[in-house]
Amino acid sequence: MKRYKRQLRNVLFTLLLIGVVYVFFVKSSTKEHNTSVRIAGKTYKFWEGYHSNGKKRYEIYYKNNKKQLTEKRWGKRGALILLVTYKDDYFHGNLKRWWGNGKLKKEARYHNGHYQGLVKLYYKSGAIDTKIGYDNGYKHGRYIHYFENGKVNYT
Repeated sequence: MKRYKRQLRNVLFTLLLIGVVYVFFVKSSTKEHNTSVRIAGKTYKFWEGYHSNGKKRYEIYYKNNKKQLTEKRWGKRGALILLVTYKDDYFHGNLKRWWGNGKLKKEARYHNGHYQGLVKLYYKSGAIDTKIGYDNGYKHGRYIHYFENGKVNYT
């Protein structure tokens, strides 16, 4: 029983220590603030955050606590890694995601949170990996997977 209590105490102490480290180092390393902005006659909350090195981390617009308009995210080195549009907290419009090396990772179009049209995935080298057609969130049409050298693997 003493051994169990000692182990429990050690686990609780470790969890407490992890929490303290998170609050002081991880949470505080992202500086963020928000402002109100007017766009096309509508008022939005504009949030932006920064990495600990001072480079921008994200920009997001909210209206009524729901993501609206565009969201942009940057890596620690300052390269854009995500650009997406929202409507009432759902992906709506184009999405582009980049690898850390700056090459395109994913291109997609959304309609009310569902894939719509052609979704393209890319290898880290920038070569096309996969093309998948969607209609209102359901796979529709051809599915083409490519080898990194550009040859078709299967359809």
